[in-house]
Amino acid sequence: ILMFTGKLKEALALLLQTQKDFGDHVALLTDIAMCHYMLSDFKNWHFAFEDLKNAYEANKDFLSFERRSMAELNIAKFLEEEGEVAAASKIYNQLMIQMDERKDVPRFFRVMAQAMRVMSTFRLSGMLAQTYRRMISVGTSDINLHADIDVQHALLLSELTLAGVKNATSRLLEILNNRHTSDADKHLILYDFLEECLIQGFKVDERLRDFKNIAELQHYEKEIHRLAFTKDNRVNFSNLITLSKTLPTACYIRVLGLNLATTKDSADAGELRNLLKLVLNSLSPEAQQLWLSRYQFKLVSIEAIAVAYDPTSKILSFGSKAVNLSRRSGFIEIIESLSVSKQATTESLIRKIWNVDYDSNYYRSLRMTVHRLNEVLFELLGIPKMIEINKHTVTLKGPVTIKIPIKI
Repeated sequence: ILMFTGKLKEALALLLQTQKDFGDHVALLTDIAMCHYMLSDFKNWHFAFEDLKNAYEANKDFLSFERRSMAELNIAKFLEEEGEVAAASKIYNQLMIQMDERKDVPRFFRVMAQAMRVMSTFRLSGMLAQTYRRMISVGTSDINLHADIDVQHALLLSELTLAGVKNATSRLLEILNNRHTSDADKHLILYDFLEECLIQGFKVDERLRDFKNIAELQHYEKEIHRLAFTKDNRVNFSNLITLSKTLPTACYIRVLGLNLATTKDSADAGELRNLLKLVLNSLSPEAQQLWLSRYQFKLVSIEAIAVAYDPTSKILSFGSKAVNLSRRSGFIEIIESLSVSKQATTESLIRKIWNVDYDSNYYRSLRMTVHRLNEVLFELLGIPKMIEINKHTVTLKGPVTIKIPIKI
């Protein structure tokens, strides 16, 4: 009730106390992650999402179908926020098949709406057309109001991709003028639509200006607002650096893509293109391909990136940039381990840094150390979340390697 009434801080406090008193549960961890995300606390959202994935993997065989399927649906949504859109799409498609087999009409269309949104966003036109034909026939009597909003959202983006801007704008105006639709839903749908118009080069209908301030702008929505409703298409690289530290990976990618799609400066476009490719390099190959196709780049592989580390001076360097790690023993142990192999066990790193055996408290400390090291590496390379941690391993992602120069 607290979450649905917007009392997110109170809801989170209650959820965390419940977790402390009774331990982890998939549904509880889902709500905790959701609260962190809605409060724009993306650092703790990321940690909560990792806890959710671990709890799901450990307990999925004991969950009821309804509980398991809803957990998978939320995991897929969170994977989207991390940029792993291919993995999210796979889950949506699997859930669609399961819901269809069980004749669960409301949940089927709710999941189909998520799948269609991904299809339209990443131009999967063949799959999208077939799915659109099935969804266009759904009536509000077949599904609940929440699922109907998801359906209308998906149909809107699908029509924008398949048919064009006029038909989609008509549907959007109908949604925005519907008194039964919440302001939060109207706001989300409007700004998704505006983003697609900017990416696909469609002119924004003047009638939409009347709805631009439905709710307070959050995160990358300020960039969408600036590019859609003003003539300011200059690239503010200082602002992009700030956003990279606060936004989830997918939102940051979308900000870069928006600026690339609208800038008139060829030099800025070249720099944005290179930056976007570097960020995408932290994702799986399947996700990279979808994002690259969205922004219509030539699909080229990015050359391996070697970061130099001097174990004597404790200096980590890349190009003309360097950072001294001599006062950060935890960073040093992680970097030196990953220079030997791109993956180290969590247990071995805890032992090296704190000289203790693995336990949950030291795991949380290691997780925070990795988070802070990722911030340092981002300043050095411009690639977010280069190092990934779970309860078993710490991994250096992508083609990045850490090299210790051989001294003669």
